[in-house]
Amino acid sequence: MSRTIPRTLLSSFLAIILLLGVALVAVAQSSQSQPARKAKPVKFKIPDGYMPADFPEKRLGKLMLDPKRPDGMFVAYSKDDENPDALTPILQSMVTSMFFHETKSPVEWTKSTLPAHEAIDNEPGTLYSASNGEMEIQLALYARVSGTTKLVYGYYGMRHKQGKGKDDAPFIDSSGNGVKDFDKLWQSIKDSK
Repeated sequence: MSRTIPRTLLSSFLAIILLLGVALVAVAQSSQSQPARKAKPVKFKIPDGYMPADFPEKRLGKLMLDPKRPDGMFVAYSKDDENPDALTPILQSMVTSMFFHETKSPVEWTKSTLPAHEAIDNEPGTLYSASNGEMEIQLALYARVSGTTKLVYGYYGMRHKQGKGKDDAPFIDSSGNGVKDFDKLWQSIKDSK
């Protein structure tokens, strides 16, 4: 008795195999292209419900994307020869391009200082905000140096200016509070051993 596999099932299976192959090649290439680092990456737990993604700009780090709302978090590492502040324009550009699709002129960011997180010494934080006619975006950055490891981590989100909807992201307030998932992330960051 001969059995036949339905064409749609076979096509789906082949598509999955192809995607896995592409992903494995990308992982192999990215691990080979990373320069030798003196610093050790930190350990952290991605909050439930967030999807991990590689950090853009061929940098060591992770993005955590919320599939239900326009927000996310990140942990990124400065290169050995640079200050963590070098990541600020990269992150601002990334957040702007995610939410402001028709920006013809440069986005004007406002900046305010955030207090260090509880029980964490020497951790400057900065809150950036920008808006256009329809929406507001926010980017919170914290820089931390742990031994030889220099990292920047934070949160970004978007909300509508008029008629705030259910799909708006929560915003961090001036004291660094207001987003429970971000609290879970920063509290989970630990030095690697």
